[in-house]
Amino acid sequence: MNERNYYRIILVDDHEVFRLGLKTLIKRDPELKIVGEAKNGKDLFALLNLVSCDLVILDLLMPEMDGFAILEELSRNHSQVKRLVLSMNTSDSSVQKALRKGIDGFINKEEVAKKILTAIQEVRNNKKFFSNDIQEYILSNFDSLMQNKTLLTKITAREEEVAGLIASGMSNKEVASTLNISNHTVQFHRSNLMRKLNLKNTADLVKFAIRHDLFPK
Repeated sequence: MNERNYYRIILVDDHEVFRLGLKTLIKRDPELKIVGEAKNGKDLFALLNLVSCDLVILDLLMPEMDGFAILEELSRNHSQVKRLVLSMNTSDSSVQKALRKGIDGFINKEEVAKKILTAIQEVRNNKKFFSNDIQEYILSNFDSLMQNKTLLTKITAREEEVAGLIASGMSNKEVASTLNISNHTVQFHRSNLMRKLNLKNTADLVKFAIRHDLFPK
């Protein structure tokens, strides 16, 4: 088969044994090619500078740079790359946050052996794929998920960061130092948040951050 016809995949998981098992499953499909492996986000983005990739398959819980931060960076600088999450972390807040990052699929790791090839094929065909428990959660919470998505599309990624840091108890000066921006810029983002979300005070901002799980991980 010509190299350009392969569907190119990078695996990102800090457990080598799990990556090995995943490779064994994926290699059953001759149209799929694993072009790289990474144990954290730093390794992944180094790889993406060296190889072409169609799909990144990643866990959410990893050292150095967690899956949510990876998804954010992929959205910013590698938007053409599809994103499929495999994780044991299927809490409501984790699923919500992953969905907000624009993922193409989410599989509970307990279902990977049965679902992975189907999931890759669906994503390859520009469809979404979710394992049974994730599907049930999405359907049961569809209205609130859509409402949350509408609110969060009003604010930028930087405003999300500022909201989370303020809600965690930081002063404007501490937020500025953490994000390496000026106090004036923090106040600008804070004012935008209050205006866009129709919030009256810091207590409202904290409630919003809790409801939408914006706290830094």
